[in-house]
Amino acid sequence: MQGAQLLAHVRGLTLGTPLPASTGAVQVQGTVSRVQAAGGARASGLALDVQATLAGQAPASVAASLEAAQLAVPGLAASLGPSFGGGPARVTVRVPRLEFDAAAPAQSRGQAKLEASYGGATVEATATGSAREVAWELGVRAPRLGPAQGVAVHSTGSFAPGSGALAQDTTVELHSASTPAATLRGARLHLVSRGTSSVHEGTLSVALDAVRSGDKTLTKPQLVLTAKADRTRPSFALTLRGTQPPADLHLTAAVDARNVASWQLKGTLAGLAMAAPFLPPGPDWSRLTLQVDGQGQLAGVIGSMIGGVPTLVRDPALGARGHQRLALTVRELHYLDAAQTRADIPTLTVKAELELASVRKAVIDVEVPELHAVSSGVKLGAEDLAMRLEAGLALRRGPGPAAPLGLGHVDATLTLRARSARQSALPWYPLRATALTASVSGDPASTLALALRFTNPGGGTQFELAGDLERNEPGAALVLAEAATPTPGADGGLAGIVARRSLVVEGKLTQTLDGLDAAPAILTARGGVSMPFRIESGDLSLFRTSAQVSLDNVSVELPKKKIHVARINGELPVVQEFVLGLRGLTRVGQGEHGLFSQLRFPDYKPFTGGSDFLSIGELTVRGVSLGPVAGNARIDRDVVALDQLELTALGGKITGQCVAELRGVDTRIAFRGKTTGVRPSAASASAAGGPQGDRLDANIAVTVTPYRLGLEGRTEIVQIGKDHLLAVLDLWDPYHSDVAANRVRLGLKVGYPKQVRLHFSRGFASLTIELGGLASVVRIDEINGIAIGPVMGHFLAPLLEEP
Repeated sequence: MQGAQLLAHVRGLTLGTPLPASTGAVQVQGTVSRVQAAGGARASGLALDVQATLAGQAPASVAASLEAAQLAVPGLAASLGPSFGGGPARVTVRVPRLEFDAAAPAQSRGQAKLEASYGGATVEATATGSAREVAWELGVRAPRLGPAQGVAVHSTGSFAPGSGALAQDTTVELHSASTPAATLRGARLHLVSRGTSSVHEGTLSVALDAVRSGDKTLTKPQLVLTAKADRTRPSFALTLRGTQPPADLHLTAAVDARNVASWQLKGTLAGLAMAAPFLPPGPDWSRLTLQVDGQGQLAGVIGSMIGGVPTLVRDPALGARGHQRLALTVRELHYLDAAQTRADIPTLTVKAELELASVRKAVIDVEVPELHAVSSGVKLGAEDLAMRLEAGLALRRGPGPAAPLGLGHVDATLTLRARSARQSALPWYPLRATALTASVSGDPASTLALALRFTNPGGGTQFELAGDLERNEPGAALVLAEAATPTPGADGGLAGIVARRSLVVEGKLTQTLDGLDAAPAILTARGGVSMPFRIESGDLSLFRTSAQVSLDNVSVELPKKKIHVARINGELPVVQEFVLGLRGLTRVGQGEHGLFSQLRFPDYKPFTGGSDFLSIGELTVRGVSLGPVAGNARIDRDVVALDQLELTALGGKITGQCVAELRGVDTRIAFRGKTTGVRPSAASASAAGGPQGDRLDANIAVTVTPYRLGLEGRTEIVQIGKDHLLAVLDLWDPYHSDVAANRVRLGLKVGYPKQVRLHFSRGFASLTIELGGLASVVRIDEINGIAIGPVMGHFLAPLLEEP
């Protein structure tokens, strides 16, 4: 405080008994040049003036004023508007008439008036009455108050301190208001209440004008909220009625003599468009209708009632007991988000039953008669969709008053059923009488038993999975160890290994392909597929999956792609590993190629080994038929191998091994084997009714990188026809401009191909040709520097570009 001055004038002062009976006149004046409070508020140019006239038994009067040339309160401008950033302020209090009753001071009467102004806002208040009952009238006006403009408040009422009786009538009017989410052209709030501190009831009426959110102008909301509280019973009642939106909600709650609380909620709420800016985005709140009906009793939470106010027990979460019931019906639920995910549900019903005991038991039923949805371009639909959750939870708290509350045991089963469903992602897969059941049981801090079952008789699918998840954290184990000793076998968490994190699940997938009949123009299939599998992890980071795919007389036809595969039988082992990291689940590569990669096919007997065999009766692709096919197939991480391959194709046989390393654009396909009696022009010649063409015998060891257009390895052609050799030359020399190639073409007129060798390395090929007959006297040098890229692109580009 700086520059403070205080001046007092007293005239004809006579002190009386009691003191308010004094007579005389008192005047106090003061100034302060600058003052700053500890909270940061500061004022300058303060002036104080107090005048009091004491008249004994006659009416007395008092007048006081406080002015500030400049007043600034930090943070006030940010919440109330820039006009409250700093400026002049004034407060005036006048008591024009004060009648003091010395014999009965409580019957003294008076009148007081208050006027204040700051930041363009004004406050006017009048209080009249005695110590037994005071009546007031209050008026507040402000051109701007926060996001609201043209604010006006008017309140009248009375208060009796002796009985605690309070009655008031308050009206708040806004000219307009604006926030980033919505704008309001006008609003009127009317609050009327009456009662005492023990029993009180009031009514709040809300009327809004031209509520606008985004590009939508909403109807005029009109709501009436009525509340009644009784501390003597104690009880509470709340009623919400409205025309815009239509609402009729009733909530009652009471506490009986045994400190058991009971509640009941019932009513309807619709047309929530006016509250859309404050509700989660997505649903069309203007069309949504909610119907709620619930009731329940709650014991073991309230310890005592003091003056009608409940006092909770030390641990209400553990001590709560009672039965709760809630039914919720949602009508006209229409959802649409920014990603164009859409859902339309005409009716949705949720029923919940909760039993609070030493073990909490809950049963939740959700019924959806009809569902239509679109997500990422995929259309979904379902009829008679039902979900049921049955759960039992046991709560526990560790030692110490600050220990957190956690789950001691959980036993939950979720069942999802649908009479029929539709989806456009796989239109050939029907969904009829579908059921999904998932269950979990155990201690979340130690070991959980997991189970999953999916059945779809309409699509011929049955899937089962069961296993254990163990996650014994050191902290959780310590809490268990310090807690009271449990009954042996009652808590599986103590039997686990400290700090162990593991997962082991086993299951089986069975698919009857005859059921895939929803879209015969896209897919038709016959036969059966079964796949037992096992998933395990020792740290919940690296997951190893092993499976055995069994194919039983499978036939598949894709009419639009002109692909037909018939009579597939075999056992296909699959091994995959995944790592869970910051980028999600990533597949681990580097599978084993096996020793077969280092041996020639004739060095081992075909069909040796275990059950990893695969046979295909016939394979037809765009009119070209292959088969039968036989071999030992396996999938090891990113390696897909077909060992000991035997394939009948183009009038001959192809034998060997084919290994594919699936690594994105670096995918490699390696083949080692030989072709015997293959006639490359057999398909076209047969279709034209002509001869089958010359045979092709070759030994091949090559590696193809399709997306890189790479080719490495060697090919030794033992027997090839003239036309085929000429076609090979035309691939890299279509214009007959190479001298060496032309020399071969000339030699083929009087001779025949005796042997051809191809060597592929680093994007180029070398060709060695040996001719027989009269052409054997012609010297043919090795042809080098043949670019592989254009030839590879000619054959592979159309295949890789297909969707």
